[in-house]
Amino acid sequence: MILVICSVVILSETMRTLLQDSFAVLCQQLADSPLFYSLLLVVLSTCCLIRASLLHTFNATALLVGGMGLASLRLNSVGEIDVHSLSLASAVSIFVAVYVVGLGCIWSVTQTLHDNQCDVKIDNPSADVIIVGAGTAGCSMAVGLAKQGRKVLVIEKSLEYQDRFVGELMQPGGLEALRSLDLIECAETSTDVKTLGYSILLPHSDHIMLPYPDRAPHTFLEYMGLSRADNGTGKQHGRGFHNGAFVQRLRARMLAEPNVTVVEGTVSKLLLEQPAKSSTSVCTGIQFRRKALSDDVEMPVETASAPLVIASDGLWSGLRRDLSTDVPKQISSFVAILMTHPAMEATVPFRNFGHVILAHPSPILMYQISPTETRVLVDVPGKVPSSSNGDLTKHLLTHVAPQIPDASRAAFVRAVETGPVKSMPNREFMTTQPAHIGRVVMLGDTFNMRHPLTGGGMSVALKDVVLLNNLLKNVDLSSGKDVAAVRRAFEQDRVHHSSTVNILANALYHIFSVPSADDDDKHVLAARATLRESCYEYLKMGGVFMAGPLGLLSALTPKPFVLATHFFMVAGYAAIRCLAPFPTPYRLYHCFQVFHQACVIIMPLLERENVTILAWAPLRALINVIFPYRK
Repeated sequence: MILVICSVVILSETMRTLLQDSFAVLCQQLADSPLFYSLLLVVLSTCCLIRASLLHTFNATALLVGGMGLASLRLNSVGEIDVHSLSLASAVSIFVAVYVVGLGCIWSVTQTLHDNQCDVKIDNPSADVIIVGAGTAGCSMAVGLAKQGRKVLVIEKSLEYQDRFVGELMQPGGLEALRSLDLIECAETSTDVKTLGYSILLPHSDHIMLPYPDRAPHTFLEYMGLSRADNGTGKQHGRGFHNGAFVQRLRARMLAEPNVTVVEGTVSKLLLEQPAKSSTSVCTGIQFRRKALSDDVEMPVETASAPLVIASDGLWSGLRRDLSTDVPKQISSFVAILMTHPAMEATVPFRNFGHVILAHPSPILMYQISPTETRVLVDVPGKVPSSSNGDLTKHLLTHVAPQIPDASRAAFVRAVETGPVKSMPNREFMTTQPAHIGRVVMLGDTFNMRHPLTGGGMSVALKDVVLLNNLLKNVDLSSGKDVAAVRRAFEQDRVHHSSTVNILANALYHIFSVPSADDDDKHVLAARATLRESCYEYLKMGGVFMAGPLGLLSALTPKPFVLATHFFMVAGYAAIRCLAPFPTPYRLYHCFQVFHQACVIIMPLLERENVTILAWAPLRALINVIFPYRK
């Protein structure tokens, strides 16, 4: 341990000296440069800041270039320009000043665009609010708004029962949101199954039990998993169910509201207007076709208008392309198998627990969705084998079945052989900069998606509903500025719960999966294996090492900094394990690779979501210098 500490001290002192010398050389280079070069740097930084303002982003390069440009210019006492290097304190002061001014400029431009985009009057609206999509988020939002006394028009493609294998496991955080919306009875019926937590299994080896928290955390100590005191919220649990049945119950509640009008139809586009003296558009309604009674009938195009349009049409949103410049990216695919068994005699190792099997090359999920049915989701990286020629069945029986626990293998094989076997792509869509079109808001999976490994999608959608429902109370929807303020507050506040689930899901998937064939570097594979084993052992230690991550997994801890803290605690634990019992040169290099791979996994996610201090431009630039994570 003494050698480890000495090595770290020597390394940090060496890095400090190198950075200090590099900065001194840079200042001297700028001091010797011609005047026009310094002015060119200032002009370049100004252009970068203008570009960042127009794109509503923060450009760290602009500030660095501007800081260097200003650092090479100083006015002496007689007002003449004297080109020479600055002291470290003066250079840092100038950099901070440029940083603050740049943030202020970007904030002011963004605020102006937000405030000027919604000054459009909508005459004779069809409803107070139009909701596109009647899934988990759409139905819940419609019920909440109807209880506020608002007239709601809901457009849904089909109100028929949807037999899908997405959204079958709701985390405690989602149930908490349903409870606050007074819709909890839709998820707690005799045909649903209570889930008490997770079990993580190593094939033919060890397992750990991860029960849900004993309380819903509300304080810093509870978020971190340090508090054991009872706060009165009670033992947390989740629910497993058929998503189609759950959505139908939500729709029944929605249809029972007198202020809600539901139309079966397909929305083709948003109706946009551009107000005078504004460079942005405002949504005034939608264009749609009603569902035809027969295939040979084409229904006419209709329009509907409202002061606010909410897009909640889910995974395959048709409106997303109009509301964001980002496009969904496929990560992998899920192959779904449904095992049947006698009532409440599920053939799983631990009943009432979700199971995560750390299989090769990626995880397998198992959880009960009814008293007589258990769902198995097999993650398949890359292309899914063809089912028409039997390759998919062969893959499941040859490669997957041997990794299934003994208690479930026979039922799994029987379900694969009898079918049906379904598949669906797992996509991520992590936009944080939706298009600035006034009077329209995205909810749930329309706004962003993540790998479904943690089952947090419905929890994010329902927390979105709770947040937006609360923000819209007593708001005059005819006021464009009020609607813009609500949307701005919604997009800022939802980051806490959405980014936590998004980052956790994608980070865990990359940790628990073996890198693709492209990453054939043996050092990368070894570092990923160390991270995977260390994450398992970290959770196995229990106490704070289990309670904190379980709060995140159950969608009860909407705190990205808690996630980042535990993630790097796992990386630190992995470093200790790989350095023990003695830090040889190879082990030091392996330790570096472990931290490097940890940054490769987590830093792009933190940067994209723009959360925690690690996403601060200067700090992430420094991290990228030490542990290059950008491709």
